[in-house]
Amino acid sequence: MNPSKPAACIGALFVLAIASAPAASQDVRLGAQLGINLSTYAGEGIDGLDERRSGVVAGVTVDYGVARTLRLETGGVWIQKGAAGTVQGFEEAIPTRIRVSYLQVPALVRWTPLPVAPLRPSVALGPALSFETGCDYRSDPSDIAVLVGCEDEERPKIDVGVILGAALGFDVGRTAIMLEGRYDRGFRDLDAIDDVETKNSGFTLATRFTVPLGR
Repeated sequence: MNPSKPAACIGALFVLAIASAPAASQDVRLGAQLGINLSTYAGEGIDGLDERRSGVVAGVTVDYGVARTLRLETGGVWIQKGAAGTVQGFEEAIPTRIRVSYLQVPALVRWTPLPVAPLRPSVALGPALSFETGCDYRSDPSDIAVLVGCEDEERPKIDVGVILGAALGFDVGRTAIMLEGRYDRGFRDLDAIDDVETKNSGFTLATRFTVPLGR
């Protein structure tokens, strides 16, 4: 898939958000979220690094209503991705773990079919940009070099992907609490090795707390 297509969707959603801001200014919510990400690598030619590893998800969010059942969401989320498994060395398989941290900026549309119910189910969909902020690569034994890892300076440092989420929300006073599961799939090949595609793939479980702004 051409990474420029989801990037264009991100731009379109932000344009829509800006255009809708005057009408939605009375329904803005600020929030914070915390959770866990279970990530691995997907793609053609992946051999060994296909086990999931856990990482932290934490960030701030902003969302506002553009219709009774629709909201736009964005924010900045620090998320740890990567994978674990074995990589074939010169003589034997090498246990390997890689963790890459990103600052992720999503642009989601959330549909809530029952906006005034005590328990509010919802679904969210949209693209996201992820900017690498750190990389930690470890193998055992650590002195054996393999053709994967943080030392590859030619690999892309920005990922473009899509997020699909399902959530259940409820209110405690003025605070809205949301329990959400998300599938996060990257489109970019994250290494420079021929005949191998290394793409982010993960499931996030998180709790989000939001409060209305200006009320």
